[in-house]
Amino acid sequence: CGEPQAHQLIHNIKIPRGGKQIDMFEHSESKPILAQHGASSDALSETELARAASFAGPRRASTTNLEQSLQDAGSSSAGSSSPRSRSSVAPATVVERGAGVCIGALLNLMLCVPFALAYFPIEWHPFPVPRAMGCSMYFLSTVIAQAVLTFQSGFATAQGQMMVENIPFMHAIATVAMEHQGLGEDALGTVLIIWTVGTLFVGAAFFALGYLKVGSIVYHIPRQVIVGCIGGIGIFLVRTCFEVSTGLPFGPELLGSVWPLWALSVAYEIGLRILLRCDGVTRRTGPLLAPIYFLAIVPTFYLLLFMKGATIHDAREAYFLFPNTPDVSPFLPVEVMAQTVRRGSFSWRAFVKALPTTAMLAIFALMHVPINIPALAATVHVDYDLNHELKLHGVSNLASGLVGGLPNYLGYC
Repeated sequence: CGEPQAHQLIHNIKIPRGGKQIDMFEHSESKPILAQHGASSDALSETELARAASFAGPRRASTTNLEQSLQDAGSSSAGSSSPRSRSSVAPATVVERGAGVCIGALLNLMLCVPFALAYFPIEWHPFPVPRAMGCSMYFLSTVIAQAVLTFQSGFATAQGQMMVENIPFMHAIATVAMEHQGLGEDALGTVLIIWTVGTLFVGAAFFALGYLKVGSIVYHIPRQVIVGCIGGIGIFLVRTCFEVSTGLPFGPELLGSVWPLWALSVAYEIGLRILLRCDGVTRRTGPLLAPIYFLAIVPTFYLLLFMKGATIHDAREAYFLFPNTPDVSPFLPVEVMAQTVRRGSFSWRAFVKALPTTAMLAIFALMHVPINIPALAATVHVDYDLNHELKLHGVSNLASGLVGGLPNYLGYC
């Protein structure tokens, strides 16, 4: 969430030095921030430039503090403002923190079911185990990420999440296993093991970037590439959610038969866009407008259901609610992988064929965190250490992979 804006925010920084303008990223089309503030290269010392831009070291300032530093550059005041660290933030009240925790938890609950049920292609039918197994996998990865970030991250409001953007790669890996081993439990075990290897790849890559202090390498990827990848993932997820919600393959007939389903979603989206353009509403709610709106969807849905006189069964038959699923052990994925290994039915041919896709999964995962971290820092006005946060992501993903979990990251919503 918010990654294209964050990426644009990072790419719009140009620093004049020695009478010449240095573009940190040459494909940026925005005006230099320094020029906007009327600062000349003679008025800025090397120390002030380093402090203002905060690109010389691993610790980066938020955009608000960057502009403030640029405004104060050249002045004799030594007490210029600096971003707040986690330890310097005043303690929030129980009510304030409690509200944030509730919103974060409810958003994760709302995200869990649709994404978790979309881990496996709809063409995999019959599925050897309940598809609700994906929910336990989502929560396992999310809990591990949250535990690591809560105790070690520089962000007091860090929220860990399973990395849902990798679902298209997960589908591609599952398709490879289905081609080699069919639709049985052996193919499922192979898929889960390959996913686990991918999580370990992601963890090792994150930790290496942080340890070697080269996390900023992602900023050299053109903005259009990242925005295109994120847009493509969004299109894929919309299509997959239609299939998961209805159990039917995507196509014109599906859209026509379940038009109330997507029409209601479009109506909610239009409502949010209208509210975001109302200055009076945004001034009162601030950044909480979107989370509050998302959380209000559930009670308003049931209110509409009650006003129409429909039952829960009717809503489930019309695909507005997911079907009931049997209870699933949280250790089911590990049990399936262990049985696959004991039977010797793991497909090495499928593993080799899926290896390029697994590598692409790891590379794509690396794009999100160096974008989310600066965006979150700019929002909450907190100083941070990019390399430290990357190492934490390495630890959380390695821990997730060692217990058969999926990739995770710091969410920015």
